Amino acid sequence: MGSAEVTIPRVYYGWVIVGVGWVAMWVGAFVATSPFSTFLTPMSEDLGWSNTTLNGAQAVGTILAGLLSPLAGQLIDRYGTRVILTVAGLAMSAALFVCASVQEPWQFVVGFSLGRVLFQGVIQIATPTAVANWFSRLRGRATGLALMGNAASVAVCVPLIQYVVDTSGWRAAWTILAVMALVLLAPTAALFLRNRPEDLGLLPDGATAAAPQPAASRQTARQTDSGDPARERGHDPPWRLGQALRTRTFWCLLSAGGLSSLAVAGVTTHQMPLLLQNGLAPGVAASMVSAYAVCWTLGGVGWGFVAERLPVRFALAFIYVVGAVATLVVLHADTPTPALVFAVLYGLTVGGGSTLEAVIWADYYGRTSLGSIRGFARPFLMIANSIGPLSAGMAVDALGSYELPYTGFAAVACLAAILVLFAGTPRRAPGESARVARPAGGGR
Repeated sequence: MGSAEVTIPRVYYGWVIVGVGWVAMWVGAFVATSPFSTFLTPMSEDLGWSNTTLNGAQAVGTILAGLLSPLAGQLIDRYGTRVILTVAGLAMSAALFVCASVQEPWQFVVGFSLGRVLFQGVIQIATPTAVANWFSRLRGRATGLALMGNAASVAVCVPLIQYVVDTSGWRAAWTILAVMALVLLAPTAALFLRNRPEDLGLLPDGATAAAPQPAASRQTARQTDSGDPARERGHDPPWRLGQALRTRTFWCLLSAGGLSSLAVAGVTTHQMPLLLQNGLAPGVAASMVSAYAVCWTLGGVGWGFVAERLPVRFALAFIYVVGAVATLVVLHADTPTPALVFAVLYGLTVGGGSTLEAVIWADYYGRTSLGSIRGFARPFLMIANSIGPLSAGMAVDALGSYELPYTGFAAVACLAAILVLFAGTPRRAPGESARVARPAGGGR
């Protein structure tokens, strides 16, 4: 009879945290690239603004989100996700009300930029950090379920936005999103979020005792050391930001994630106008975007389970390559069938990529300073994210075609796949301590 098994309670409060994260991602997705693509054509036609102007507002917000992300990460580590996400919910609603009332380009830059800052710079750091604090052994599925709120929101909101735009105008659509943000995120975060399981006398995953890792699991860890962190289940390697920056793995993950973010943001922002340009009816194009989001949901959860069983970096490389293939498919999708093929393939890869990227950062660098580490990386990722949509918009304004930017996005995704393969388990410098003090505000 070997070591005692870790027991998991029937109901673990960590799943409530996952639910709050789901809501946060749902609200954040109101300013994501796919819903924004639904606003591009009606706003351009009504206000006389170019693609460059609209995508420029998106780029400004995305860059600002990146610049403010290190501060947001530090605030999350210091004050916890409860306060941060409550404030984010209130501010998101205000930003969307501004978008609904714009008359001049600078007003849209202010409103939409604020929304992008809150989503990209705050919510997308706070949500996976909250989940990672509560889960270790089950982190893959928990992260996938929480991030699924993003995809679910796109699946519902894109056709909703299209319907409201067709019946009441784009201003009414922004107003509905603003009201939804107000009533959903702030109350949920304030009432239910808790920062760490230790605050409630619990352990990650709801374990009631820290059990030694079974021999079979230790052997599996040794065998996968070349592909993923060889962490014992229920134990995270504590890293400080400075320590992480001295590893090759950090910069490989950052570079791969930046290239992927550039490609995904560019493809998803312009998918609706591209499908319309290819000849699909607006309702059909919107349904394809919705199908993409449904598959995004399935991909996020499904790849979360994969992350618990296979080396994450190899799975990420595979996802990036499939995304490149899907990008080339949609470029010439002039009937529903190839458009649906794109929606399925790209949805599965984008959902899986979001989950696996969140998991690999937590697996490699632990829970202790995860907000600061990911916050430091965000400016680079957000600058890359802003380049994709803006460069595509400028190319379309100049050339009248998506051929050049979408071919470029496919090439960039392949390069990301190569880079992530070099992101092996990080190693500390000789003599470097693994002991890290708990952040002062970690219990809030």
